[in-house]
Amino acid sequence: MSCSCLYALFLSLVVPVLSAAGIFGSASVRALLGLADYVAPIALVVACFLPPLAAGWLWAARARLPESFLARWLPLLLPPLLAVLALSWHYRVDPDEACWRGGAFGLVMLFGLPGGAGYLGFFLGVVLGLRKRNAALRRRAGLARLLLVVSVFGLLTGLNLHAVISRTFYTAAHTGRPATWEDLTPFSDGNRLTRPAAQPSLRIAANHPRLTGTEDIRLLYAALAQAVYKEFDPLLMDAFISSYENMNQAIAALADGEEDMVFCPEPDAETLRTLSAQDSPLEVTPLARVALVVVVHRDNSLSGLTLAQLRDIYSGKIARWRELGGPDANILPFQHAADDAAQTFLREHILNGRSPLPPLREELFLQDCRTQVAGYRNLPSSIGLDLLTRLRLRFSADEVRLLPIDGVAPTEENIRGGSWPFSLTYILLTRRSSNAETRALRDWLLGPEGRDFITRCGLVPLSP
Repeated sequence: MSCSCLYALFLSLVVPVLSAAGIFGSASVRALLGLADYVAPIALVVACFLPPLAAGWLWAARARLPESFLARWLPLLLPPLLAVLALSWHYRVDPDEACWRGGAFGLVMLFGLPGGAGYLGFFLGVVLGLRKRNAALRRRAGLARLLLVVSVFGLLTGLNLHAVISRTFYTAAHTGRPATWEDLTPFSDGNRLTRPAAQPSLRIAANHPRLTGTEDIRLLYAALAQAVYKEFDPLLMDAFISSYENMNQAIAALADGEEDMVFCPEPDAETLRTLSAQDSPLEVTPLARVALVVVVHRDNSLSGLTLAQLRDIYSGKIARWRELGGPDANILPFQHAADDAAQTFLREHILNGRSPLPPLREELFLQDCRTQVAGYRNLPSSIGLDLLTRLRLRFSADEVRLLPIDGVAPTEENIRGGSWPFSLTYILLTRRSSNAETRALRDWLLGPEGRDFITRCGLVPLSP
């Protein structure tokens, strides 16, 4: 490749730098002139467009250009082709952080709209500067080869986008009724929290314990507050009933005296020993067991699965139902976000070191291109692994089927007795120095009325 062709490639790669200068320049001009907010995007694009336009015109008017059409134009088209291909690959590898979210935001802003405006300016500058230059040789053959190169890049980009888009749902159909925050908010009208069978013998009218925990068990402790607390101002609800995405944050808040009771999954053995140590300021009480169940559409004729078959489905070894004796259709294996308790169980106890399939995704909020891991959709080809408590909030018993695993069905007896292989144990954490109201609430929850209430919430109590 000639020196001028290399120079063209180098100069085209400098365009993002020129665009970045335009970004800072437009910000400075806006600050000095006090431009309105709606003028800022226009100023940004113009500032990114003009410097590369001038650079492209000057270079094309004075540089020594190759005579071949392909050698003259290919270096100018490679940077945008490579940029689009790189962004499509980034979208394929990590859809959650692609486009307008997270760490990719700065990348897109620098090489997206401003970079695109800058490169367009540079390209138009080159076209204007070449108007008075000699025409390139072998134009027809060069154009055909150039289109071939563009087609290859377009195909690779399309494959990356198809890998995500073809596995993404764009409507909320077949999702049942997902539990919203309002559904699990105590004392709100029409919430879906469980009510006790009879008026609880314990009623707390003052010094209400502050309850918190992980979101997957909120349906229990939110219902507990609604059942037992009286003379409670709903406006204070956020201060007394909260949720944490991270269990360690909830435990730290309890230790610091910011919370009174924490409901969460049982941690690993080492953490549990630390929390249960005699010198620990916290008390650990085993509370309940929640089943993780394998769910399919009610019309699925499969009688059950083995653990090995379930592992093969979620690792991608089995991809069609006919391999399991079902219809000739693709299996849709639904998963959860990486930090969800069910997804952690899938990775650690079912896949046993195998990598899970890329999860099915959904985009229910069409304001931007952000996607998220898709919740279970009750389609004839679907299969999911979820907490039984969450599943009951979304679907009625006649809409779905719960599959036995290795011949064991997820009945209450099997879950309580430990023969059902998939379950999570939840614990209750309190401070050893808890006040009288907190101790009374804990004792009620562990007693006969509390065990019945836990069962009504869809969990299996562990206390006798």
